[in-house]
This record gives sequence, C-alpha cells and structure tokens, in this order.
Amino acid sequence: MFHDLRRTGVRNLRRLGVAESVAMKISGHKTPSVFKRYDIVEMADLAEAAARLDQAEIASVSRRPIRSEFGQTAPKPHHF
Repeated sequence: MFHDLRRTGVRNLRRLGVAESVAMKISGHKTPSVFKRYDIVEMADLAEAAARLDQAEIASVSRRPIRSEFGQTAPKPHHF
C-alpha cells in the first residue's frame, strides 16, 4: 500500500537524521501532528539513541580539562 511506503520513507528519513521539516516536505505531510503518526519509534531506535548519547558523553568527558577540587585547571605535564 502507498501509506506503508510513506511510513517507511518517513522512518528512514528520521533515522538518517533528516530534520522533521525537511522530511515533511519530502513526504508531503502538511501538519506535524499527521507526520508524527507516520514517524514510528521502536525500541531499537531508543537503544541506538541511548548508545549515541553514551558515546557523545564519553567523548565530551575525555576532552574536558582536569580540574582540581578547588576548580582550578591542573597544569599540563612537562615533556622533557
């Protein structure tokens, strides 16, 4: 059915990270409420989002400067 293909298209666009407004133009949806009916979220989508969030948090923590308990940035080690 046409609407099954439309639903699959919307899900694929959103999984690729396409903005909702762009996906709506592609799919022909005129209102966000109808678009959201087609944008089905599955448990696998939630698990992937959680994994991406974990990776982003780990990456941001590794880039933060080390701070002492008094809030001062620790000096960088000297390389001789």
